[in-house]
Parts: sequence; C-alpha cells; structure tokens
Amino acid sequence: MVKDNTIVSSGIHLESKDILADQANVLHRIIMKLMLIYAFSYTIIDFSMGEVTQGLFDCAMFPCLALVWWLDKKGYDLYAKMWNVISINIIIFAVSAYAGSEIFNYVFYLPIIVGTLIIFQGEFKAVGYILSVISILFMLLTVFSDLYIGHDKIWTGDSLFIEQVTNLTGACIVIILEVVFIIKINRDMQKQLLEQSEKLTIANDQLKTTLYTRDKMLSVLTHDLRSPLITINGGLVLMQSGTLHPTAQEKTMKQMLSKSKSVIQLIDRILMWTRTQTQTISYQEEIITIHEIKEMIKTICVLLESEKLVHFKTEIDLDEMASLRGDINMVESIMRNLISNAIKYSNPDGEIIISITEQKNFFNFSVQDFGVGVNTNDLKRLQAGISFSNKGTERENGHGLGLQIAADFLKKHGSSLEIQSIEGKGSRFSFKLRKNSFE
Repeated sequence: MVKDNTIVSSGIHLESKDILADQANVLHRIIMKLMLIYAFSYTIIDFSMGEVTQGLFDCAMFPCLALVWWLDKKGYDLYAKMWNVISINIIIFAVSAYAGSEIFNYVFYLPIIVGTLIIFQGEFKAVGYILSVISILFMLLTVFSDLYIGHDKIWTGDSLFIEQVTNLTGACIVIILEVVFIIKINRDMQKQLLEQSEKLTIANDQLKTTLYTRDKMLSVLTHDLRSPLITINGGLVLMQSGTLHPTAQEKTMKQMLSKSKSVIQLIDRILMWTRTQTQTISYQEEIITIHEIKEMIKTICVLLESEKLVHFKTEIDLDEMASLRGDINMVESIMRNLISNAIKYSNPDGEIIISITEQKNFFNFSVQDFGVGVNTNDLKRLQAGISFSNKGTERENGHGLGLQIAADFLKKHGSSLEIQSIEGKGSRFSFKLRKNSFE
C-alpha cells in the first residue's frame, strides 16, 4: 500500500521523508568537507594577496567546523547543522562588512540557502525554513547596507577582479554540486521506493497465496475429508456391534478400505498442493529418457488398473534413448494425476489411451478417456484454470487438486495443460515438454 508517500507492509516500512532525511545528513557531511576545502583555499589566497584580515576571517572557519564535526560525531545532528549554517552566515557577513559588497562575497548566501533547505529535510524542516529566511536577511543586509567596518582601502582593478571571479566561481561550484546532489537524491528515492514497492508486491502476492491456500484447505477438509471419515467411523461402529451379516461385513470392509485409500490420496495431494503454493518445491531439471517415461507410466498403470477395471492403451512409438528436459518427480506427479482423473470419469471396464508423440522441439503427452466428459461451462472453467471437481462415474468425491497440481508443475516446465472434452464422449488432457537439445 502506498499512502502519503509512505510504503507500509508486513515487515516493510519506508517513508519518503526518511529517505530525504538520510540524504540530508549525507549532504551536510559533504558540505562540511567542502567548507574545510574552501576555508583552506581562501586562507591561502587571501594571505598570498596580502589580505591578512580576510585570511583571519577565513581561519575562523576552522574552529567552527571543528565544533560542527564534534556535534555531528556525538549524534547531535540538529545542533551541528544549526551551528554550521549560523557560523557560515556570520563569517560571510563579517567578511562582506569588512571588504565591501563589490567583491561579490554575498553570492555565497545562495548555495547556503539552497543547502539549508536540503539538509534540514525530515523532522526539522521548519528549522531549515527559519534559517533560510535568516540567510536571506543577511544577504539583503550585506547587499544594500554596503558596510566598510575598519576598512578604508580602495580596491584596485586587478585585485577586485580576482576577488569577484574567485567568489563567483566558488559559489557556482557549490550550487552545481548541490544541484547534482538533488538529482542524485531524486534518483535514489525513486530507486528505493521502487525496490520497496517490488517487495510490497511480492509480500502481497505471498499473502494472497497464503489466504487462497488456507481457504482451499478449509474447503477440502470440510467437505472432501470429513465425508469419508464419517463413512469409516460408521462402518467401524457397525462392525463393533457384531450384528452385521458376514456378507454385509465384507461389503462394509471394502467400503472402509476404499474410503481410507481416498483419504490417504487426498492428504497426499493436499500436502503436495500446499507445497506448490508456498514455493517449497523447487524445479530440478535433468535429462529424462523416453525409456524412463515408459517405465514410469507402466508403474502408474499397474498401481491404478484395479480401479474400475479400466484398460490402458499406450501409444509411444519413439526411440527409447530419445530424451527430454524436466523434473522427473514432477513429470511423474503430472502423469499420475492425469491418469487418476481419467479413471475417475471413465466408466467401468472403460479404456484410457496414453500417448507420446514427437514434434520438432517438443514431445507431446496426452491422456484420453472415453467417459462422461465435461459440459461446455465446466470446460471453460477448466481452461481458465479454475479449480473445482464433480463426482466421478461411481459417485467418487473430488477436490480438484489433482489438475491444479499438474497445471502448477507444468508451469514450472514452461508448459501448460491443454484440455479438450465433449460431454458424454470423454476428455483429452495434453501438454508439451522440451526435447533435450544436446542429443
């Protein structure tokens, strides 16, 4: 959230005025160094020109700067800045009053005013405004009063020119440096605000994901997990009563085994889906051969073929040493979920076709069933990535996590799940994986 130039989020708090305050402290320390350089330079110039009194005024800056440095070192930023501005104003006024306004010494008030407005940004910017007004008054007094305290010398053409050029050049250099610094502050602020905005976006995305995961899990736990547990509990109560006929007892046992298997599968998928949503499953790319894929599919079919007595037909007429790039564990999970989904919506003794065909840069995987299919509205929802589930051909409950997991894993492979379905005739789920380019 961005409000009143402030970025606030969980663990993220940054105000533009705080950035300005930090940069203001940096500029103040830079000004201190510049003043030291100027004091040293002007002292040498004035003494070399025989202007001993002006040189002494310049020397007065050294103890003032020493006090400013000490206050800043002790953490008294406000007092350091205030004394710095006040002492500079007094020294410039004293030099101008002694030497006269024709040497243009008052031009240094301009960078002082600009610098004052910058270095007091933040909590004490009102102090900066007051000191800037004071500097303007000093400048006006210097320009219009034209004092000559204790000095009756008439400037010669050469010395006056040197003083004017020196003062104008010095003031211009400081103003240019301040403008450059202002530009830098603006860029730094934009950069920091953008960085914090990106962090905020990531944090908001993570929060949305967490809330969606929580709501989804609550929905699954409320409906899909509670129902089979109630069936299992009811069956155990009946069996404990000892009143069931052996035939009914055997039927109840089969129902409980089926429901317990459903619960285990559901818990596994919940855990897998939660890990995909919280980004705790990392994509580990490796080279996978077609032979490994065929063995993987065969194992999945053997484990699932007893359900509804479906028949699996594999159409993989490819070189077994051909290979693709991907995460083998994710590919196995994708195939298992698609095959389980095909079984759920197939009729007993139905057929499921699993095929892999080769294209120029991809292998195209396909799982096709000939069951109940999907109506037009539900097909649009599936294609839009909306997670939902209908009951299977034998009234199996669903949760919609299988296809969601498959879609999430395919996204990590740079692929997507394509869905085709005709109600009453069956569905076809397909996806593409990149071939190994180093074959």
